[in-house]
Amino acid sequence: MEYGYRILAGGETNELSCCHCQNEQFTVKGKIKYAFFILQYLPFVPLKREVILTCNQCQNVHNNALESNIVNDIKKRLFKFYIILPMFTGLILSLLAIAYWQYGQYQERVLTQEYLSTPYVNDFYFINNQKLLENQRPNQNYRLAKIVSIGNNVVSLVYARFTFQHKNMIKQDIQSGMVIDSRYFAKKQYLFTFDKLQQLLNEEAILLVKRPQYNRLYGNLVIDNTVKVSKGDSLGQFFNNKGEAFMRISHLQENINNARKYFLKSAEIGYTPGQINLSRWYINDAKIDQALYWLKLASYKGDKTAINLYLVNCPKVEECDGIKFSADVTALGFSLMAR
Repeated sequence: MEYGYRILAGGETNELSCCHCQNEQFTVKGKIKYAFFILQYLPFVPLKREVILTCNQCQNVHNNALESNIVNDIKKRLFKFYIILPMFTGLILSLLAIAYWQYGQYQERVLTQEYLSTPYVNDFYFINNQKLLENQRPNQNYRLAKIVSIGNNVVSLVYARFTFQHKNMIKQDIQSGMVIDSRYFAKKQYLFTFDKLQQLLNEEAILLVKRPQYNRLYGNLVIDNTVKVSKGDSLGQFFNNKGEAFMRISHLQENINNARKYFLKSAEIGYTPGQINLSRWYINDAKIDQALYWLKLASYKGDKTAINLYLVNCPKVEECDGIKFSADVTALGFSLMAR
């Protein structure tokens, strides 16, 4: 903290008498000492007010040797409210900045609760890794997660491949455009019920939920909705890509319906990733028997993801025979993934 002074012109007075020459004419000035940070022209808070009286005849400066009641009256006339108030400019601006920051934090908490209660695909979750997972290293405190699908009271999250020591590093990754890279998030999905998400928020394992606006977050593109189709793409791949594009903006019911429609077209043509995406859509919508149908078709072509998903979801359907399925897959010459 540094200190500065402001001098005020107070005119003249003939209410006093000079103790040196008995002259009664004095020039009046006011002196305000104030504290400031960095910018001298931006006072933070006033510290001291002083009246300076200069005899017009002998030029002696009188501060404290004159009648105190008269000096006090001059001080009251000199240091008006509108003169003193600007001396608190730095303090007022600081309080406003703190209030604005606190309001922003409050708004983020309100939005986080709202987004958690009504999740959308592509909502981004700021995760406290230490509270979510055990045995994490000290520099693995925080990571980013993203919703990739939503079912009946459950969401599927994927985690970023990177962890950070400080929370603000997550925001820096978003601002730098890292998350648009398809390799940024791991492929493995984790299912959470809405109640479990609320519990994680209460336990501060989920710190913040951010929802992109027009595919952007913190001013940067975070969702790529383009459908990339090359000349070598099959029709099944084309339909699957369109379905995935609609799922990226699946907070609209129309887009969810379109995504299912294109996944179904892709699956019916026999495109394996389309069959798996359609089965995931059915799993999230608690239609396990329909999901198993498409997973079996994909599994019989040797797709390990489909095999694993079938084995995981088979116990949820009473009629599903996991032992026979495993035998069939093995007989076709394909290995089983560990559960």
